Amino acid sequence: MIAGFFEVRQGNVVPDGRWISYIGPEYIMWQDSTYDAFTIIPTLYVTGILTIITSILMLVWSVGFIQGKRGPTVMFLLSVILFLVGGAKVLDIGTLASIVASRIDRPLTWLRSHMSLNLRFMLTRVWPWSLAIYMLISLSLLGLTILGVNDAGLLSLITILAAVMFIPIPLMIVGGFAYDIQRQDNFIENTE
Repeated sequence: MIAGFFEVRQGNVVPDGRWISYIGPEYIMWQDSTYDAFTIIPTLYVTGILTIITSILMLVWSVGFIQGKRGPTVMFLLSVILFLVGGAKVLDIGTLASIVASRIDRPLTWLRSHMSLNLRFMLTRVWPWSLAIYMLISLSLLGLTILGVNDAGLLSLITILAAVMFIPIPLMIVGGFAYDIQRQDNFIENTE
């Protein structure tokens, strides 16, 4: 949605090519922006509107329908659409989310047999925090870029944050699986 917001703000401009900077030059502090996206739409304004709409659909789908039979497939298709209409580089994360979502409410037998109870307990406690840390880092990076902070110390902070921002993702995934295993075990205990 943030990419869409900045694409709309750039107005009814025809991009130079299919790869665009979704944050316009007036909002970034260096020429080679890392905030680029692909679009098949001919104007940034329409690109932004379609990005916002598709982002909202993905958000609604991930909250309300991802656990359904076709949930992961629709999530993947929405990721592809979002990528094509200027939603930044979300295809990799959308694909990963779709694969992980395909395991929701599944037995997870292999993980259950290879993950100790102590490890499962620890991971169920860690995964919400890893999500929060990932979001905090992502929003910090975006904020520093948008604000155009031109301080050498903060520029080095951006490099460090960009390097560590993907570390929490495996914890979120494995922690989410551990949480599902714990929830399934608790359900079995309560029904016996």
